[in-house]
Amino acid sequence: MTSVAEANRPSHVPADIVRDYTVETQPGVENDPYLANQKIFELPPIYWSALEGGPRAGVGNWVVTKAEYIREIYGDATRFSSNNATGFLRLVGRDQNMIPVELDPPEHTKYRMILNPRFTPARMAGMEDAIRERAKQMLEPLVAKGGCEFEVAFGRPFPVSIFLDLMSLPQDRIAEFVGWEELLLHGASLDDVRQGADHIMNYLEGVIAERRLNPGDDLPSYVIQSQVDGRPLTHDEIMSISFLLFFGGLDTVAATLNFMFKYLAEHPEQQQLLRDEPALIPNAVEEMLRAFSVVPSPRVVAHDLEFHGVQMRAGDRIILNVMMSGRDPSQYDKPNDIDFRRPTPRHMAFASGVHICLGIHLARRELRIAVEEWLRIIPPFRTVSKDPPVTHARGVWGVKRLPLVW
Repeated sequence: MTSVAEANRPSHVPADIVRDYTVETQPGVENDPYLANQKIFELPPIYWSALEGGPRAGVGNWVVTKAEYIREIYGDATRFSSNNATGFLRLVGRDQNMIPVELDPPEHTKYRMILNPRFTPARMAGMEDAIRERAKQMLEPLVAKGGCEFEVAFGRPFPVSIFLDLMSLPQDRIAEFVGWEELLLHGASLDDVRQGADHIMNYLEGVIAERRLNPGDDLPSYVIQSQVDGRPLTHDEIMSISFLLFFGGLDTVAATLNFMFKYLAEHPEQQQLLRDEPALIPNAVEEMLRAFSVVPSPRVVAHDLEFHGVQMRAGDRIILNVMMSGRDPSQYDKPNDIDFRRPTPRHMAFASGVHICLGIHLARRELRIAVEEWLRIIPPFRTVSKDPPVTHARGVWGVKRLPLVW
C-alpha cells in the first residue's frame, strides 16, 4: 500500500527521504514527547513528510531535525524566507504578513526596531520586583492547600498575567484568551485554527479602537503611536503587530514552565539541588530550556536550491523541529541527561538569528523568578501517582495536566 507521504510526494522529492512520521503520535508522547521522539535522530536529518505541519498536514513539508542545519536556516533569510511562513492572518482573510515575524530583512529590521525599545534588558530588569511580587501573591495562598493543578494555579496564569499587564488587558478574561490561543496553536483542524485567529483579531479591533481614544503606557498604545519610514503605521500594520504580541505572550512561557516543573517534580534530587544551591537556578533554567524547547519554526524556500545534498524548490515549506534540537546527539554530550552544572548550553528555545524572540529577556526573567520563588515558598513537591502528568506534541508542545502535591 502506498504511504500517505509517498502519495503526496512532489516529483523533486526523492522517495528515499520521504517518511510517514509525525511527532505527535509517537508511542509514549503523552508521558514525555522528547523521549518518545528519540528515533527522529535515526531518520534523515532532512526528510519530507505529508503528516507533519499541523493544519497543513497532507500538503507536505520538509522537516529539519539536525541542530546545526536549523541554526544555519535561521541565519539565512536570503534562501529561507519567513514571508507568509505561518499564514495565520490569511486564515482570517487578511492578505498580509504577521509583522515582524513574517518579514525578511531589510523590512523586518525596520519594524523590529520599533518594538525593541519596549523589551530591552534594562526595561525588563525594571520589572523584576513586580514579577517577583506577582509570583509571591500567587504562591503564598497555595502552601496550605498541599497541592494544585500546576498549569491552572500557576503555570499559565503567572506569565499570562504579566503579559496582560503589558497590554493593559483584563485579567479576568485569562481563560477566554487562553481558549482562543488553544484553537490557534493547538487546533486539530484548519477550522479550529481559523476560529482562534478570528476571535483574536475581532477582539483586537476593539482594543485598538479604544486605545486610539484613550491611549496609555501600554503596548497597544505604543504601537498605535509608532512610525516606520517617517510615517505612522497603517491600521493593518497595527493589527498585524498586535496579533503577534497577543499570541506570542499567551502560550510559550507557560508551556515551558509546565515542562520545567514536571521535571523538577519527577526528579526530587534535582529539585533539592536547586534548593541547596539557588545560585545554580539561572543555569538550570538554560539547561531546561535546551531540553524542553517547545516551539517549531516554519520557513519557505525562497528559490530553487540545494541544502546539504537535498534539492528544494521555491515555495517548498520547511518545519524546523526546534523542539528536538536540544536533544541532538551530534550537538550535545548525553543530550537526554539534564545537568544543571552543564556549561551554559547553547540552545534555540528562543529561535536564533534576526528573528530571535522579541520577549527573550522577559521570558528568561519570568522563568528564573518562577523557579526561585516556587522553591522558596512551596515545600518539596512531587507528581501524583494516581493522576500522572499528561503531555502533548501538537503545535507548541506542552503539558495538558500536571497535578502536584507537597
